[in-house]
Formats: sequence, C-alpha cells, structure tokens
Amino acid sequence: MLEKEEVVAYWKESARKDRQVVKDMLKSKHNDWALFIWHLAIEKLLKGLLVKEEKEVIFTHNLFRLAMELEEINFSEEQLEWLKEITTFNLEARYNSYKFEFYKKATDEYTKKWDSRCEEIYQWLLKKF
Repeated sequence: MLEKEEVVAYWKESARKDRQVVKDMLKSKHNDWALFIWHLAIEKLLKGLLVKEEKEVIFTHNLFRLAMELEEINFSEEQLEWLKEITTFNLEARYNSYKFEFYKKATDEYTKKWDSRCEEIYQWLLKKF
C-alpha cells in the first residue's frame, strides 16, 4: 500500500507533467486542448491536497466541488469563480457539438487570459503542499 506522501507526490508530479503538456499545446496553437489539460493539472493538485488533508478523494471533475472539500485552504471568491470556469474546460465526456463550441470559444485572447489564470492558481496551489 502506498504511503500518503507517495500518493501526494504522484498527484503533484502528474500535474507537473500536465503543465508541461499545456505549454507544448500552446506552442502548437491547440488552445482547446491546452485549456483541457490545464483543467486536469489543477484537478490533480486539488486531489493531492485532499490526500494531504487525509480526506477521501471524491470522484468528480468539478474543481469547485473539490475545492469545497478542502478545509485547510481558504480560496478567495475570485479563485472559486475561476475554478467554476476552468471546470468547463473538461471535454472528456462532452458531446461533439459542445467540443466544437469550446474550440471556437478558445480564441487566442481567451486562451491567453485563462492560461494566465490557470498558471496563477496552479502556482498558488503548489504552495499549499
């Protein structure tokens, strides 16, 4: 059985790798996929923090809901709103029509704004470990 520290390290390392994929996707102008991967990276940090707090890792991709499970971290209202928006980047089980709408939404301007916000939340969450 894995120790708590090993599980936390797994979530952090997996998030770090996803962050690198984001940077690669942005270079190749795959904005929609970059934002999707940002969602995954932030989700993994939140789940790692749940393990750190010795909480059950709930099965959800809803970042706001994950954040609400964390007792030791005080999110600002702005951060919670950002997590709600970032949750919409999760394309995994979406219909093709939603994926296409998201593709159109992920303009360079929108992606630059949300890449910056995701990076800010990512770095802030890392400090909570």
